[in-house]
Amino acid sequence: MRVHIISDMEGVAGIVKWQQVSGGEKLYDQCRVLYTEEINAAVRGARAAGATEIVVMDNHGAGGAYDFNSLVAGLLEPDCEFVVQQEWTEYTAFLESGCDAALLVGMHAMAGTADGVLSHTVSGQAWQSLRFNGTLVGETAINAALCGHWGAPVVLVTGDRAV
Repeated sequence: MRVHIISDMEGVAGIVKWQQVSGGEKLYDQCRVLYTEEINAAVRGARAAGATEIVVMDNHGAGGAYDFNSLVAGLLEPDCEFVVQQEWTEYTAFLESGCDAALLVGMHAMAGTADGVLSHTVSGQAWQSLRFNGTLVGETAINAALCGHWGAPVVLVTGDRAV
């Protein structure tokens, strides 16, 4: 079974401030570890469910050199691969080649969601709202649609309560 893990930082347990998810901030390095460990939990769960191949895509834009490179590679479970991309949701090769399941880890609520933790949609400055066929969506739905386009069912979403 081939499993794709798409991860983001704002929905990780214990992350509640923008300084925790912004590259270069003092709190950021601590939270990279929290982020990686939450991804590791998903990797272990996927393995326990029978995954034979796991690819993790870091989908967190932290700024500068940390964009889509926020996980701590040396702490990542050895039973998976990870990719570093240049643009948000740029990497689709694993989905295109046939993927049995997708796990969305560390998701957050879309911009404007009441009671969401660090709510935004792609970029809080550049994007205020996005609609699919008239329905307002956030990053979780964008990632789910990307997976669905290539027939990979989303079987797990973790994140804040509002997601």
